Amino acid sequence: MKSSGRPSGTGRTTAALLVSVDNRLCHLYGICEQEAPDVFELGVDGRLRYSTRPNPENADATQQAARLCPMQAITLTGEGS
Repeated sequence: MKSSGRPSGTGRTTAALLVSVDNRLCHLYGICEQEAPDVFELGVDGRLRYSTRPNPENADATQQAARLCPMQAITLTGEGS
C-alpha cells in the first residue's frame, strides 16, 4: 500500500505516530508482531525490537497491535494515536 500523504480512512493523519513499549509490562506474547510485522519483531534472542516512528502506511496495523496487547505495554502518541 502506498502512502498518499493524505489522512487515512479513519479521518486522522498518521504521519507523526510515535511508538513506545514499556518493557516492564511487555510479556513478549508476540501479538504485536502478528498484527504489525513491519513495525514489531521478536528476535531469536527473545527481545522485542520495534520502529519508534512507523511508516504512515503501517499506522492502522500499529494501532491494532496496541489495542490488542494483553499487557497494554504499547503506547502510541502523536497524530493518529
